[in-house]
Order: sequence, then structure tokens, then C-alpha cells
Amino acid sequence: MAQLRETGRPVAGQPFLDALAADPKLAIESDEPLARPLALGSDLYVVGWAKCGPTACRADVAVMRWRGAKVRIIHRARLPLSMKPWRDDMGLQVTALAAVDVDADKRAELVVMWAVTTEPEAAVGSRGANHVAIYALPDLAQAYYSDLGSGGEASVHTDCTATLTRIDLDCDGHPDLVHDESCIEAHCVDNLDDPECRGRRPEVTKVIHRWAAAGYTPVYGHDTVKPLRDGRPHLVVAGSFRVDRHGAADQAERLRKRLADAGFSGAEVVDSRRLEKLRCCFYSVLAGRFATRKEATAQAKKVSAALKKVKAYVKAGF
Repeated sequence: MAQLRETGRPVAGQPFLDALAADPKLAIESDEPLARPLALGSDLYVVGWAKCGPTACRADVAVMRWRGAKVRIIHRARLPLSMKPWRDDMGLQVTALAAVDVDADKRAELVVMWAVTTEPEAAVGSRGANHVAIYALPDLAQAYYSDLGSGGEASVHTDCTATLTRIDLDCDGHPDLVHDESCIEAHCVDNLDDPECRGRRPEVTKVIHRWAAAGYTPVYGHDTVKPLRDGRPHLVVAGSFRVDRHGAADQAERLRKRLADAGFSGAEVVDSRRLEKLRCCFYSVLAGRFATRKEATAQAKKVSAALKKVKAYVKAGF
């Protein structure tokens, strides 16, 4: 979500924080994990915090009204938890709040991020996960929720990393969300050449969440994308087309055909998500893949000389 820009909402100042801590009805103690509150205007503020009791923990986000010395909760939502947090200050934390126009409707939504860590267990240690959710303002109706990666201290765990990309796939003026996740056994993260890990490449899955008036709806489940790692990491890129652009697939295919007609028989259109060093959500038109950069550079020069208005370049794919 790094490409999202905040709408300029200022963070709440110390007077509001003091009023928050002084109100016993809110039960938000000053030493509890508390994300920096946002000021929405018209006496409204957004607060996110975590609280652990004798048996369980919970995290909340709330829209509050502050008038004079009084702070009152207007709307409140409980954040989903994918695992049981460790009941200490580090087990559950609301890490970020941002007011962002995610769906391009000229109204800000609330983006919340939080982290969960489990209590350490003998031999396997702790597990952890990061999460993100999007809520409508000011009523806090949930529009989206997912994890942004998980893992553990022991080799028996599976490590997952995820990205969330905002892109208008159907060109309706409202960006959709593409959730890409890559998972592999923790032991193999930095040991792909280990005999036990040989052949175990990260499995990449994608879920597209289409924009709708009531929130983001996942469509056609998980689309598994197999990483492309065949010993030829140096790519000759003749063109790239964002998948949300009208006619992008046809443009990519036309360029591939031009390359093939010019004698570059290995030309292909590749989903950029299959190559870990390429950006998400492009149709990448390749004029070849090579084991060495020297071979790729020579091919790029040939392509640029053979096709008008095509400036081929070399890019590492993995």
C-alpha cells in the first residue's frame, strides 16, 4: 500500500492524548500500545489501541468526539485476530493509522495496520503476523481485511510475505486491490540450495478484490502463479503494459508478434508476478531470457536495431 497517499489528516496533539488518558470510562491506559491518533476535523479523532486482560487480548479502532475535557466514542470496531496474542506489551500492537482515499471516491477511508505475536512455545518459539484493514469513515464499516505476512522463529514454520497493490483492473475509475503472497518453509528462506530445500520454490498466490459500493469483494479465489526460475535470470524487456490499461493484453501480444516476425522466436508475454524482481501487475514482453548479462545485452541491441520505436533493455528477473 506504499503507493497510497494520505489525505493530509494531522495527528492528534498532546492535549487530546491527555484527555484520552484521563477519562476512566474509556479504559485506555497510558502505558497500553496506542497508535498515534488522527484528527479528522469537527472535533472527531481516530484512535487505535490494544489491550490485554487476564485471559485474552483485543485490539480496537474507534472514532471519538472530543469537546472540552470530555472524550466520547462515536463508532468502534474490533480488529480481527488470526492467532492468539502473547499477553504482554509486544504481543498485540496497532502499528499505523492513515486516512487515505483508497477507492478514489473523493472521501477518505481509514487504513489500519496491526501486528500479532504469539507466546513462545518450547522448541518452536513464537509466531507472528501483520495485518491490514480498510474502514469507511466515520462509521467504521469494514471494507477490506487481510494479512500482510506471517512467520515464526523455528524452521518448522512457514514464512509468508505479502504485498497489496492498488490498481484499477476493470477501468471503472475505482482502484481494485491485488493481494500477492509468497510462502516457503522458514528453513528454506535463505537456503534454497540446501538438499532439503532443492526444488521448493516459493508458492505465490494472488487474490483480486474488486471495488464495490459496500467495500472490496474477492473474486475467483486464489490464482496460483508459479515463479519463473530456470537458470536464465537476465531478461530482454521490449515492453511492459499495466494490466489495468484498456487493451493492454492485445498490445502486449501485438508486440510479441512483431518480435517473432522479426526473427526473435523466443519472444513471449510473461505475467510480471512470476519474476520476483519485477513490479506487480504488468504484461512484460520479453525478447529472450539468458544465463548471462552479456548475452542479454547483445540481444537487446539487436532488438532495438530491428524494430522501430522499440528500445529494449536488460533487467534481472530473479
